[in-house]
Amino acid sequence: MIEQIKLLENLQQIDAKIEEHEKVAAAVPARLKEMRENLGLVESLLAGERARLAEAERYHSEQERGLRLEEDQIHKAKLKLQQVRNTKEYIATTRELETLRKMSGEREEEVLKIMEAVEKVRASIRQHDGELTELRQQVAEEERRARETLDQMERAMAETRKEREATAQRVKPDVIKRYKQIRLKRGLAVVPVRGGTCQGCNMSIPPQLYNMIQRGDQLHTCPNCHRLIYFEAAIAG
Repeated sequence: MIEQIKLLENLQQIDAKIEEHEKVAAAVPARLKEMRENLGLVESLLAGERARLAEAERYHSEQERGLRLEEDQIHKAKLKLQQVRNTKEYIATTRELETLRKMSGEREEEVLKIMEAVEKVRASIRQHDGELTELRQQVAEEERRARETLDQMERAMAETRKEREATAQRVKPDVIKRYKQIRLKRGLAVVPVRGGTCQGCNMSIPPQLYNMIQRGDQLHTCPNCHRLIYFEAAIAG
């Protein structure tokens, strides 16, 4: 029975190794998903900036057209001022000219403000374009490493599963059945007893049971955690 316990301990170590491989493999797509989501977020933000830039440029063009129109009206008002024949026309034309100049000045200020805003958005887009390019490169590199990692894990798991199958075949059917049932519930299915204490639940076992497991002639279960237990010194020997 000691040989069976040794096999179970080995089987448990192999199962733990398989679980670790599976955990590493499962983390890879999760990491890639997170990076792709971040990439999509940056792309979305950049698209929003481009849309705001297009709107600002459209508004800037409208204001420039309005400015040119007002400048043309100012030019006409000046010509008109030169041709006035009486004081009334002079006053009216002068007021018109002042109004046009005021409107033109305000619009010119607005055009300058818009241009400053446009340049800031353009600078931001250039910066985010660079960041997006870098992020895309990072995602591509992560995808490459992910493929390598998954390939390595697949090979490692294939070899480990072969090792497990070979070990499991040497364990008695009824023993491995108990092992699987306990492992499903407890994680660790086989644990040593050290100094009269179960190393699975850290509880003391009855002295009579402790004496029985030291003989190593049959499998015993911890009365507290119901794991398979064995006398550590017997296995070490």
